Amino acid sequence: MLKKLLMAGAALAATPAFAAEDWWVAESDHFRVISEGGKDTARDVAENLERLDQSMRLFRGLPLDAGEVEDSAKVTIYQTGTTSDIGRLANSSNVAGFFSPRAGNSVAFVPAEEGRRSRGRLGTRDSNQSRYALQSEQVLFHEYAHYFSRQHAPAAYPFWYSEGFAELFATINFREDGFNLGEPPKYRDFILSELSFDVEDVLDLDGENGRFSGIDIARQYAYGWMFTSYLSFEPSRTGQLAQYLRLVTAGKPNLDAAREAFGDLGELQKDLEKYHRGRARAIAVTFPVGSEPEIKLTQLDEAQAAAMPLHIRSTAGVTPSIAEGLVPDARALLARFPNSPAVIDAAMEAEFDAKNFSRAEAMAQKLITVDPDSIRARLYLARVALEAAKEDPAAIQTARDYFVKANQIDPERPDILLGYFNSFVLANETIPEAAKIGLERAFRIAPFDGGIRESLAYLLLLENRDKEAMIILGPVINLPHASGEEIEEIRELVKKAEAGDRQPLMDKLRPSLDEEEDEEDDIS
Repeated sequence: MLKKLLMAGAALAATPAFAAEDWWVAESDHFRVISEGGKDTARDVAENLERLDQSMRLFRGLPLDAGEVEDSAKVTIYQTGTTSDIGRLANSSNVAGFFSPRAGNSVAFVPAEEGRRSRGRLGTRDSNQSRYALQSEQVLFHEYAHYFSRQHAPAAYPFWYSEGFAELFATINFREDGFNLGEPPKYRDFILSELSFDVEDVLDLDGENGRFSGIDIARQYAYGWMFTSYLSFEPSRTGQLAQYLRLVTAGKPNLDAAREAFGDLGELQKDLEKYHRGRARAIAVTFPVGSEPEIKLTQLDEAQAAAMPLHIRSTAGVTPSIAEGLVPDARALLARFPNSPAVIDAAMEAEFDAKNFSRAEAMAQKLITVDPDSIRARLYLARVALEAAKEDPAAIQTARDYFVKANQIDPERPDILLGYFNSFVLANETIPEAAKIGLERAFRIAPFDGGIRESLAYLLLLENRDKEAMIILGPVINLPHASGEEIEEIRELVKKAEAGDRQPLMDKLRPSLDEEEDEEDDIS
């Protein structure tokens, strides 16, 4: 999976957009917003995201689930700097925000203030902003919709529907007591203003190998929204979209599923053309009484605020050269705040990323002395041990011991369960039933994580449960943005396995000490 890197010239933020006292954490049932935009902004973002989650639950017929999830299951949103700063984090000049779904540590990055290329400020509604500009809030809503789908209903969705569903919720409009859903994405008007489209081309764009041109992708976003909106809100087609998705998930080809669910595609073409020329439908929904999100607000202390720029850059991902450049800042910060858990944690990650493993290990041990229940300290000790295992296989047992200690603190954290399972594969040992059960539990908690899916598929192939393994791999190889040599290789190996040659796929999926940390970023 793709690991997004920082630009080589990026350094720690030289001039913070806001003073240290403006760093606040807003925590809700499903989100943790860390913002340098102040107390009110942090609260507004967390409240809007909770309302978004509730809206999608109502739309999908899921319970509102007002209970708070485990800390490791929450999505952390870092709100900092301008869109230019976010672009540097993502190594792209055209990024308004990005999302990284990771087992135990899903994160998103969005701007806190407007820059020269800003597309909107999250948590606000700027009446002076162009209605045709893509807002940062819409980016985050779009990407969270993808995460929500993968978490609650993972499947190999067609490209048009995956993006259409995300676009539908990107433009959601909250009212005091509910929301309006169905507003057209004005930032897609350039595509939507085209006079013609072919319904079969939109429905069946997935093609042979998942590669798309830029214009194909733009059309799938725009027309995906239109198709999803029409099929969701047109009374005469109630239930057809759900039936279509069930058929596709069961393995029926897109167009065959479409004809069975929607009927004559020529008639669907005419209906969509009429819808295209007319006014988009929308629905108004009122939230149930008593569903107001509860937000807990905490101000970062001086040390926590000082560590945040370093922490954010490391969390976004770094190249080896940039990691080395962060080490002096990390050590200087540690000299200022030698006993701060947040600073020790940030320094630990910076040293590890720079491959200073002995220093990272020392930082992890120090973190445990000031924060005895630190899971991250034990995870980094396990990662240091796995690095040592490249030369000394016996170190795998040391890593396993740290996974066990971390699991005792948080039995539900999926990345710990994955690490424990993988340790037996890496050591060429018989996998105990507890490790298998733990991996299955990790999958139930974080079905969006590609690494967990691949390890589970490997286990299923090991147990000669090939059909189940292929179902598990479906969302990995058919994600709308999935491309690149690794995904292409897995696609080809799946075809070979389905034809009877399964060993190459098993070899590819088998956990390895040489694998980099699995991180997949959605960028808009």
